[in-house]
Amino acid sequence: MGDEELNYRRFFDVGSLVAVRVEDEEVFDATHALVLDLVADGTVDGLRIDHPDGLADPGQYLQRLADRTDGAWVVVEKILAGEEQVPPDWATVGTTGYDVAWRLQQLFVDPGGRAGLDAVMTRLTGAAPGGLGAVVEQAKREVVTGPLYAEVHRLTDLAAAVCHDDPRLRDHTWRGLHQCLRELLVAFDRYRAYVVPGTPPRHEAVRAVEEAADRARARLDPQRAETLDVVVDLVLGREAGSAGRRREARRDELVVRFQQVCGAVTAKGVEDTAFYRWTELVSLCEVGGEPDRFSLGVHDWHAFAQRFAALTPHALTAGSTHDTKRGEDTRAALGVLSEDAAGWSRLVDEVRAATAPYRGVLVDGLAENLLWQTVAGTWLPDAGAAAEGAAGATDTAIAPDRLVDYLRKALREAKVATSWTSPDEAYEEAVADLARRALADPVVTGAFARWAHKHREHLRAASLGLTLARLTAPGVADVYQGAESYAPTLVDPDNRRPVDTVALGARLARLDAGSPARTLADEKLLVTARALRVRRALAAAFVGEGAGYAPVATSTPCALAFARTTPGDDAGDDGAGGDGTGVARVVTVATRLAGTVDRLGGWRDHVVTLPEGAGAWVDVLTGREHAPGTVRVADLLADLPVALLVEPSAASAATAGAPAGHEDAGGAS
Repeated sequence: MGDEELNYRRFFDVGSLVAVRVEDEEVFDATHALVLDLVADGTVDGLRIDHPDGLADPGQYLQRLADRTDGAWVVVEKILAGEEQVPPDWATVGTTGYDVAWRLQQLFVDPGGRAGLDAVMTRLTGAAPGGLGAVVEQAKREVVTGPLYAEVHRLTDLAAAVCHDDPRLRDHTWRGLHQCLRELLVAFDRYRAYVVPGTPPRHEAVRAVEEAADRARARLDPQRAETLDVVVDLVLGREAGSAGRRREARRDELVVRFQQVCGAVTAKGVEDTAFYRWTELVSLCEVGGEPDRFSLGVHDWHAFAQRFAALTPHALTAGSTHDTKRGEDTRAALGVLSEDAAGWSRLVDEVRAATAPYRGVLVDGLAENLLWQTVAGTWLPDAGAAAEGAAGATDTAIAPDRLVDYLRKALREAKVATSWTSPDEAYEEAVADLARRALADPVVTGAFARWAHKHREHLRAASLGLTLARLTAPGVADVYQGAESYAPTLVDPDNRRPVDTVALGARLARLDAGSPARTLADEKLLVTARALRVRRALAAAFVGEGAGYAPVATSTPCALAFARTTPGDDAGDDGAGGDGTGVARVVTVATRLAGTVDRLGGWRDHVVTLPEGAGAWVDVLTGREHAPGTVRVADLLADLPVALLVEPSAASAATAGAPAGHEDAGGAS
């Protein structure tokens, strides 16, 4: 009933969760009393605001929060589309890091694998005319005519009342307004515009609405063109109809409610539906992700990182969060599929042939492609060794119950054969039966074990490279619970299982004492701990005034290299390379697309040019010392696929635990 008739704001389509009017100052104070007390007494240093796009006025909310907390550090869980930026008037240091996460993910994806992975998807699920864009549009249409119909109906009632009250707008019918609002919501390419009644909208907001209107116009009857123009003027708070009529209660409410509904339609249509239907490479279908931009080049990453350092240097850089559909290690493992798409295609054919005798007729290609990629993404790489920290697992394959629970949730979110509101128990049981029997089938597990063995070094490079690049990139490093070590998790509740921090601490103590890393889980913990210690020891290069980011020259795009810098003492003091970018204090080098490196016969004579200025560079991960200038990549990465270089005077701080009481931040967890 809530999908058809509604007289209160709810959480998306969950009728049992009622929204509160936090824009009302009294409500704000009542609901934030505890949080404000925790900030005031020093218990909490900063705040992470969950999806402010659902608020009536996010800017007002953040300003009020800043006023009440005396300007506390605040980040917002805001999904940015393309090159969209957080509105400059928001009282926040930036986002929680989804914009960093998807770019880093795509940086470690091989563009050459797209055609092969698309072929596998097409073979299993059938052709998708129009590609991902068509899938997104269809999903959003289903949302505006289904789960959020009541919200769209309410918007139409508001618009119709506005038109009825104005003699110059009475020719616009309820039906016409409904069609225009619906098409405008479907055509929006981002969560929302930011328009405040009574305030001239920013250029970015006007452009977002008008570009959406251009797309909507192409799908509407030409006779609706004038009505669409009126709708655009109304949602932008412009004068529409009779002269001088722009600030009225209903018009103001329409401006606010349109933006709130727009965000809900995008969230439910894209993140919670289309991204579960598109299985080309499921690791790219992440919160805030852009799966149609399959891969990212090194130069694009450098440009983004430099812009990030200039605009939002204290925002978070996240790998995993409570909301990610897959943990960072699961996504790293799935990215490896792009490096051997032909081999992956053969593996899929092999396991499909093996499971054909017991694969039920109800199981569709969507479920199958999701199943096989999930098994590959969660496969533990160190066969025969426990992946410590990964829920105590000792087997290489994901536990059947975890896999079945995930598939049920993912397929219900996709809303193709089953859904939360209309579950198809027979279909879900057929998928669950296939998953359980496949994990018990030695032919299937043998195929995945061979894949994991063959691509172990590629996964190692991707996991450690993603970790080190994120922890040393511009921003405040955010480490999600359990992600200090290799732990391939899935969407909640899988990523919210208890983490054995005592075991993690014991392993870290062992590594600090000089014991060698035995597994990829050990190696990731080592990289995480030492990168965070470098951040603490050299905080000025990461979060200090003027902390910079400078690309470091390499002879191959398979080596990602950059320096974190501090401002030079004078024009000639710029150890990052003599271009005035600052003094290099830390250098990160990471292998990307290790499969390509292997196919080309290794690193051969490729080099990295380490910045001048330091007498020597010490890799805090291995203890090896390297001279400034041209260094062979093969020598630099002889022990690990990554290197973290600092001056000798800073190296000891990275290889030992924190001194008691030392609280110099540079990372969050």
